[in-house]
Amino acid sequence: MLWVHELDHTVGRIVSERRRDHLLAQTDRIVAVGPAVGTMVRDRWGVPPSDVTVLPSFADAPDPREQPPTGPHEVVAIGSLTARKAPDLFVAVVAYLARHHGPVDAAWVGGPLDGPTAALVRHDLGDSGAGRVTELVGEVDDTLPWLPADGVLVHVAREDPAPLVVLEAALRAVPVVTWDGGGAAELAHLAGRPDLVVPPGDVAALARRIAHLLDDAGDRARAGAALAAAAKARTTGAVAPRLLDAITDG
Repeated sequence: MLWVHELDHTVGRIVSERRRDHLLAQTDRIVAVGPAVGTMVRDRWGVPPSDVTVLPSFADAPDPREQPPTGPHEVVAIGSLTARKAPDLFVAVVAYLARHHGPVDAAWVGGPLDGPTAALVRHDLGDSGAGRVTELVGEVDDTLPWLPADGVLVHVAREDPAPLVVLEAALRAVPVVTWDGGGAAELAHLAGRPDLVVPPGDVAALARRIAHLLDDAGDRARAGAALAAAAKARTTGAVAPRLLDAITDG
């Protein structure tokens, strides 16, 4: 069995096309994480649909003894500081909020902070004025303590078919806003909250969605609860039996 969790761009950085084709020839079953990956495997890699099982990403359910999120920031993004995760768009969103909504307490959690992308982000933060309200936290051992206690998780990745951090946030009833088309958007639609999704790259629309949730504690709680309800079907305990069936061919 071959487990495929990413799309072409990322897969191509991990294995060569030749190595990928060799792996495909050695397996009779593929588990694709999410519908976008399933489409890629079938349509672009030429794998017969009968050999592909599409499963959602999954995460452990919160421990009942776990405390609610305690992160101190209102607007948080979590991910590596790479172009694919789009920290430049996060800066643009925070700058828009600062101009049209008022200053917000924002943070990007993830690194590395000594790479070229971090240097560009620092430049953008200074140039836009968003640096006064945005903390670059860097790499952390555990992202859960950074989930906002009373705010919004922002997922602005240009490509991410199965973002684990979004699922972990949803399981803890933290509202998430994102672009349409990725795994985060899929979860929002599943939760019956399409209003948490905006067209890709529409910084102003994303900022307005964030501002609404920051200003409306009631809707923020409702959005978090809807995501949590939808995410229950994507816990390890819920998905693992389906994964076992795919591995063992039933």
